[in-house]
Amino acid sequence: MQLPTARIYVPLKQSVVAVHPGNFIGRLATATIHVPDPRVSEAHALVSLRGNRLKLLALRGKLRVDDQPTDSVLLEQGRRIALAEGIMLFVEDVFIPPSTLMLCGVEQGPVELVAATHSLVPGSEKRLRLIPEYVDGALAHLWFSADALWISLVRKEPELLVVGRPYVIEGVTLQVISLPLAGTSDTVGSAVFTRGREAGASLVVTARYTSVHIYCNGSTVVISGRPANLLSEMVRFGGKPVPWEVAARELWGTAPDRMLLRQNLDRTLQRLRERLREARLREDLVMLDGTGNIELVLHPTDRIVDET
Repeated sequence: MQLPTARIYVPLKQSVVAVHPGNFIGRLATATIHVPDPRVSEAHALVSLRGNRLKLLALRGKLRVDDQPTDSVLLEQGRRIALAEGIMLFVEDVFIPPSTLMLCGVEQGPVELVAATHSLVPGSEKRLRLIPEYVDGALAHLWFSADALWISLVRKEPELLVVGRPYVIEGVTLQVISLPLAGTSDTVGSAVFTRGREAGASLVVTARYTSVHIYCNGSTVVISGRPANLLSEMVRFGGKPVPWEVAARELWGTAPDRMLLRQNLDRTLQRLRERLREARLREDLVMLDGTGNIELVLHPTDRIVDET
């Protein structure tokens, strides 16, 4: 099971870093996004899952969005966050899984497993306490690896944790259960996407680069401008997922800064979706998948024609 994830581009390092709930941003060498600048605090900010949304919470440092100070920032695609003058973060993608895992039976009550690694240590009144980090010598460790949850008990080999199975540790029975994450923007978006796939009619997408003609239910809608260029590039790739930067540089070349390149892509994608929505076509025809790829989403009966 994949953790809630935000992929953040750090211009200072010219790299993309995936962050999860519990990760720190700051000057600490162990911070997930390490920023060795004296204006940045050691534990500047914390990534947190709040209300089924990923947020960046200011700790010992300041955050600014649109040049306004804030203590909490919702991590969403396209958001620019300033840690200090000239030190920016750019949110590329956010993924919220459709369900979450909860550990039942620990001292705190049911606890959502949102950190990459957890430790079980003795608590009060012969109970166990869950710590969202690795603790040497703990009675057990739980961690995510390759989209799966693992458990390691004292003097036993690590094994894949089975959801719903009871585990007895020091006389305490624990159990991990799966609960749906309802009401998040990502979940709602997935539901709309599914309904569109079920209700949408077949499309014939003819790409001519400066324009794209989409035939559906006896009528044709013409897309032009940059949205047409983007659609045509996706047709050229044969509808296969490609890294968003590869597709974007086909449109804007190699000169633009990566952050500017992503902003151009997001604006173009938004214009394309608005045009498709106006035409009552599937606005999810081109999608970012939350892992750095962009793709043309086709139904089995759809057809693409490349006339570029």
